[in-house]
Amino acid sequence: MGVVAKAYGNCDHAYVVWQVDQRIDGCRGFALYRRSQTDSQPQILPTWVGFQGDAAPLGTMTPSTQWPVQKFMWSDYLVQSNETVQYQVVPMVGTKEQMQPDADLVSAWTDPITISASAGDGTSAYFNRGIVASQWLSRALGAPTPADEQTSLKTIMSDVNDKTRQFMAGE
Repeated sequence: MGVVAKAYGNCDHAYVVWQVDQRIDGCRGFALYRRSQTDSQPQILPTWVGFQGDAAPLGTMTPSTQWPVQKFMWSDYLVQSNETVQYQVVPMVGTKEQMQPDADLVSAWTDPITISASAGDGTSAYFNRGIVASQWLSRALGAPTPADEQTSLKTIMSDVNDKTRQFMAGE
């Protein structure tokens, strides 16, 4: 029994998926680790979603060893373009207050992937982030009401040098 993980990359993020071959008793979710070719020291990836009843300010990032991913997929938007990385998935078992990694069920490191727009044969694909209803955009706009958000968004989109507009344009 164990965890099997795979990772896929595009021009600006990695998508990690995994499966288990049977139920893991006491599993509260999964911690995710990333290592790159330039720094072989694994990093614990942060998450933004805690357990029911957890109170934290919006946008709080917490290590996935404390707020484990409670599904079988994860998008890593913090990885850098042109970086070659691998991922490892670790089941976290126990109580919410005393979780431990299940060392017997840790996935192998995924095959290395390079975060790149290259699709092979001289073709590259780039994706913009568009205007989506997301928490990070709402926080970036910093507007108290939906009407104010619309005004703020129009201001941001009209300024080609605005960092939020540039981020939304993608690579």
